[in-house]
Amino acid sequence: KVTEREVARVHAATEFRVAFCGFAPGFGYLTGLPERCHVPRRATPRTAVPAGAVALAGPYTGVYPRS
Repeated sequence: KVTEREVARVHAATEFRVAFCGFAPGFGYLTGLPERCHVPRRATPRTAVPAGAVALAGPYTGVYPRS
């Protein structure tokens, strides 16, 4: 099992590419997340996420540009 601290360290050290633009202006789905950091998508998405939050969903990651 990978700890939250390790995921944060690996995430910060990884170079990502934008795979496609998401549901909101400025939100890009990023690829390049190492497989050991993949987590399953939530069955029900959160309705509120703070600006700057880092999302992980399967092989994708993204940083929310606004709340």
